[in-house]
Amino acid sequence: MSNCSESRVLEFYRGSTVLLAGGTGFLGKTLLEKILRCLEVRKIYLLIRTKRGCCGEERLKAILEDRLFDRVRKPELIAKIVPVEVDYAEKDFGLAPGLTCEIRKEVEIVLYCIATVKMMAPLKETVETNVFLARRMLRWCRTFPRLQAFVFTSTFYCNFDKEICEEKVYKELPFGSYDIVMNMMKHLSAEECEQLKSTILQKFPNTYTFSKRLAEIMIETEFGQTLPIAIYRPPVITPTCREPMLGWTDNSYGPVAFVKSFWDGLGLVKYENARVKCDLAPIDYCANAVLICAFDVAEKGRGCSDLCVPVYNHHITVTMSNCSESRVLEFYRGSTVLLAGGTGFLGKTLLEKLLRCLKVKKIYLLIRTKKGCCGEERLKAILEDRLFDRVRKPELIAKIVPVEVDYAEKDFGMAPGLTCEIRKEVEIVLYCLATVKMMGALKETVETNVFLARRMLRWCRTFPRLEAFVFTSTFYCNFDQEIIEEKVYTELPFGSYEIVMNMLKHLSAEECEQLKSTILKKFPNTYVFSKRLAEIMIETEFAQTLPVAIYRPPIITPTCREPMLGWTDNPYGSVAYIKSFWDGLGHVKYVDSRAKCSFAPVDYCANAVLVSGFDLAEKRLVGSAPCVPVYNHHSNTTNTTFGELTSSFGDSRKRFWDWIIWKYCWISTSFIWLMYLNVILARIKDFIAMWCPGSKPAHKYYYRWSAYWFMAFSQSVGFVAFRSWKSVSNNLKRAQCYLSERERQILFTDLDEIDMREYMSGQVDEAIQYLECENKRRYRK
Repeated sequence: MSNCSESRVLEFYRGSTVLLAGGTGFLGKTLLEKILRCLEVRKIYLLIRTKRGCCGEERLKAILEDRLFDRVRKPELIAKIVPVEVDYAEKDFGLAPGLTCEIRKEVEIVLYCIATVKMMAPLKETVETNVFLARRMLRWCRTFPRLQAFVFTSTFYCNFDKEICEEKVYKELPFGSYDIVMNMMKHLSAEECEQLKSTILQKFPNTYTFSKRLAEIMIETEFGQTLPIAIYRPPVITPTCREPMLGWTDNSYGPVAFVKSFWDGLGLVKYENARVKCDLAPIDYCANAVLICAFDVAEKGRGCSDLCVPVYNHHITVTMSNCSESRVLEFYRGSTVLLAGGTGFLGKTLLEKLLRCLKVKKIYLLIRTKKGCCGEERLKAILEDRLFDRVRKPELIAKIVPVEVDYAEKDFGMAPGLTCEIRKEVEIVLYCLATVKMMGALKETVETNVFLARRMLRWCRTFPRLEAFVFTSTFYCNFDQEIIEEKVYTELPFGSYEIVMNMLKHLSAEECEQLKSTILKKFPNTYVFSKRLAEIMIETEFAQTLPVAIYRPPIITPTCREPMLGWTDNPYGSVAYIKSFWDGLGHVKYVDSRAKCSFAPVDYCANAVLVSGFDLAEKRLVGSAPCVPVYNHHSNTTNTTFGELTSSFGDSRKRFWDWIIWKYCWISTSFIWLMYLNVILARIKDFIAMWCPGSKPAHKYYYRWSAYWFMAFSQSVGFVAFRSWKSVSNNLKRAQCYLSERERQILFTDLDEIDMREYMSGQVDEAIQYLECENKRRYRK
């Protein structure tokens, strides 16, 4: 982020004291070298056992002679290492009381890499090292007053039985419960454990993966609430890739085993599937990942993050070889969808996409009577839009069932028979209903964006076949977070959720307006406040009882790829800036020209909603966590600033003077009052238009209205345009990875692939066409 320090991770480690357990192993040595070479820590306590008659000092000396440490073999760096000779069988690990007290007082970061990696070692021995020793270490670290992060290294394969390995602790064991297994492992002899091994392990391939699953459950169960702890899961660890040299290793496992077989001339037959994609991670990448995990878990602790233990899968997310070729398409094929808000910008795009690409059985389209037009008439008018040119076929249109609703009535004003039919049939609900007036009245905005959504969710709770309910929120409802994570933030600026909901329910519209500044406080407008409140409502009241997910788009802009470039049905987002130039009133912009813009084309957003619905249903099938899944649709890598975006509009102009004016004749400002310069120019244009023969503006004071409209729009979204946003946006990317190649072409969601300047330039002509049509409609009135 533009306001972040350039070296947050480096600052986190600078001057810190680290305890490294397992520092004599493959990963441990690499971590030790990396910390010495790159991180200005104050001290490293290195736990090291006596082995084969060599004391800790002698073992450290031998380790440092390895060529891995060639670049750090300097007195001032080596002096930072404090070898701590331990005996893990003894109380306090055999440490002297004075040294124990010193470590407790000083240590801030613990990196735990101790493990026996013998795959088929005896069960008792493996569990003693990988579980019980880890538990003793964690209990000891619980007494460290300055502890900020404890990173436990597990393995990606301890959850081998999951088709999709999520970043959470899986608590299922093949035999008994966690307490029973831990009790058995503690009291049974080694021989008795071996006799029961096949019963206890069952489908687990070896004792190593079983012990790591057990260790993860132990951490979640006993230390999740009391320690700043994280679990890091690497795949097969391989020799170094980049640092401090290519190919360093200290063991013959991983790909080195295959190299050895060839080197020995014995690699003619391999026990493998040559078509299966391999999961490997170079050891230097793994060391970096451990260090980043420690920083992140400390940050989560400061930010009062979720209580569950953070898990970090270090895995190449490629399309799985055993995935169906059309899992998403199969999910929607033959399904019945309820679309709420289908007459809006995103809703229309979703409707067109469902008809064109997904072979759904039926679409119930909730539609209100508006301006004297009934639901059938409004649907007919909607389908005349050129957006639907490719789906205007009788067999496709027949799938749409317009459902006329009155949201103020019980059961939304539907007949009992139709209500019953919808309840029985609907499997997927896509909810895009909202008022997007940024500065709308508080009571009105909350009524639509929160209370109506709650009524809809309560109704959907009665749907026996419901598999997914996707609620469209906004990325900016968490504007007060430095980095927006994929979770529901339950903080409100005034009172608690229950108090605010009760107040807004019983107070009149006038009373709500009187209290608006008190209730909203730092929130920039009623829209983002209502969306935060709606998210909390969903998490609080429906997380346990409904398959519901929250989709968070940024500013939604015209189509980028499908069914055409530049389609829109409103003058907001990027179209507002185009309109300002088109009206000749865009010379002053209320933006930070250096801030990076966060936009998402509406066709990408529609795809994201559909993928979120599929992923939510999949999560329910595999028994995922009860918290509401959140899908941030945001790119952290976009480099296009508001200044570059605005200039890119000029690239679309063919006439020289248009190109000059659109590209260069504008300024950005942080003072909203400077936009009155646009108003002054608008008054002059209105005066000229009144006396100029043949001039036909949309109405008498069109330019003045346009200048004030652009000022109001700029003010309402100003909080977006003066900041470069950062997020954690993993869920959509993870879901996208399990789509087949064909599905990726159909359901594209990746914002990083868009050339933003080319896209913005390309949409200008289509936006102008829309604006001309709107002006003709106004002129006819």
